[in-house]
Amino acid sequence: MEAFLLLPIELQKYETYLFQTQNDPTGTLVTSDKPVSVVACDNYEYLKTGTDYGYRVEQVLPTRFYDFKLIVPTISPRDDYYIRIFSVYDDTNMYNSTTHDSHFLKRLELFEHRFMVEPTLLLDDKPIYVMIYSTIIFMMTAQAMSQFQSEYESTLQSFTSAYIIAVTIKTADMSEIYLDCNKNGINNTKAIQVASPLQDYSVLYIPITGTTIHRIHQSRQQKFGAVLLNPAIAMLTEGLYG
Repeated sequence: MEAFLLLPIELQKYETYLFQTQNDPTGTLVTSDKPVSVVACDNYEYLKTGTDYGYRVEQVLPTRFYDFKLIVPTISPRDDYYIRIFSVYDDTNMYNSTTHDSHFLKRLELFEHRFMVEPTLLLDDKPIYVMIYSTIIFMMTAQAMSQFQSEYESTLQSFTSAYIIAVTIKTADMSEIYLDCNKNGINNTKAIQVASPLQDYSVLYIPITGTTIHRIHQSRQQKFGAVLLNPAIAMLTEGLYG
């Protein structure tokens, strides 16, 4: 969107407004006097580091959900992924645990980096927004630590396909995680420790299948992060709700 272009819109209940542009809309500011949902998409996009073209879509988080701390799980079972980081503040100092260095972001500047098999820890002095990409047709919003909940419900697209819930939780609280009110399939799941200074956290990759609705919770109401992946295409599925 062109700089300083004001586009006032009035919507009625359940109405949708579609804005299309050939330009990069990064930095577009959407404000409203009542709650709205904003979804961004591209009908034929590919990452500069990728090989596949395709349709990508994701809901845009309100700026109040930008955060200072994020633990980004890997896109299991793939061994690489990309994140794009966006700040609405100048001189945002971002540290990441993969390269063990800091990077200063300007307002509206995008930072992109390739990450590998371990979870990535991002620490910032100002709130940031993070998107996760893969070289296949995949995109999702990274869950900030301020969004962690003590329980989630998930819906699967297929009764027979295998899925994975990536759970980010304090290691001391792992023993009290329950999937569908039992611990079958959790105790022996793959767990990866998060880098310092949040080394007291781990990421669990819990396989699920067999039913279309699942509930995962922590018995002492300790908060944790959770995202739902389809290993066949490493894609976030519809629905994992706190």
